[in-house]
Amino acid sequence: MLFCMMGPLMLVVLGLKKQRAEILASAKKMLRKKQRDQILDDAHNKYMFDDDGLPKWFLDEEKRHCQPIKPVTKEEIVAMRAQFKEINARPAKKVAEAKARKKRIAMKKLDKVRQKADSISDQADISERLKRKQIEQLYKKATPKFPQKEYVVAKKGVQVKPGKGKVLVDRRMKKDTRARRTGK
Repeated sequence: MLFCMMGPLMLVVLGLKKQRAEILASAKKMLRKKQRDQILDDAHNKYMFDDDGLPKWFLDEEKRHCQPIKPVTKEEIVAMRAQFKEINARPAKKVAEAKARKKRIAMKKLDKVRQKADSISDQADISERLKRKQIEQLYKKATPKFPQKEYVVAKKGVQVKPGKGKVLVDRRMKKDTRARRTGK
C-alpha cells in the first residue's frame, strides 16, 4: 500500500540501484504519517509536467537548475550507508558457528596425530627414516582435503547450473587451451 501512494518521486528513486541508502532513508521517513503526507505533497510540483515546443537551450537549463529537492538529507544517507557497512561487515551467526566447528574438529585431529607422532618418535626399535616416513603419512592424512573444481562442458540443449565446485566452460575454450598446451 505504501508503494501505491509514493507517486513519481519514489518511482524514480526505486529505479536507481546504487542509491539504496537514499531509498531506505526516505522509506524510513515515510513510516510516519505526517512526514509521508509532506513527501507526497512535495511530489506534486511544477517540475512534474513536460511542456512541448520549448527551445533546447531552455530545456538544458531547466534540467540543470530546476531539480526537485530530495526528501532526505545527506546526513541521513550517510547514516544509512554506515548501517549497511556494519551489517555487511559482521558474518552471519550460522557461518561463524560452522567455521568454529570446523576449526575445533581440525584441532582435535591434529592433537590426535601429534600424540601418535610422539609415540612413534619414542619407539627405539625403528630406524629414523622409517619414523619420519610414518609421521609424514600421519600428517598427510590429517590435513583437510579441499574438493577440486569440476569443469562442465556446455552443450546445446543441456542445462547445467554452475554451482559450488563446478565451472561451466564451452567446447571452443577447451579446444583452445588444449592447443596452447601442446604448442601447435
